[in-house]
Amino acid sequence: MATGNVWPNPPQPCGIIIGTQSLSLANPTSWITNAFRMIPGPNDGTVAVEETKLTSGLKVDTRMLHLPHTTIATSPLVAPLVIQFLRYGAFLE
Repeated sequence: MATGNVWPNPPQPCGIIIGTQSLSLANPTSWITNAFRMIPGPNDGTVAVEETKLTSGLKVDTRMLHLPHTTIATSPLVAPLVIQFLRYGAFLE
């Protein structure tokens, strides 16, 4: 569980897929966060890109996709990235 603005370090190598589409009809939260500029900087309408950064000695790989928060889990772009990370411990180019 996170304390304050810091997430705990993952217990093993971690792959983070980050959304950067801040406004989406499929994400009602994004309507409010955009209208009132509640999330500073790049974000997916729910989570700021800055919030995805971890400080750990473990390997952490990230990939940014132009997707809103609510569609990251079901996007056809994501499954191949998950498979890459599980196979190789990193996102391939």
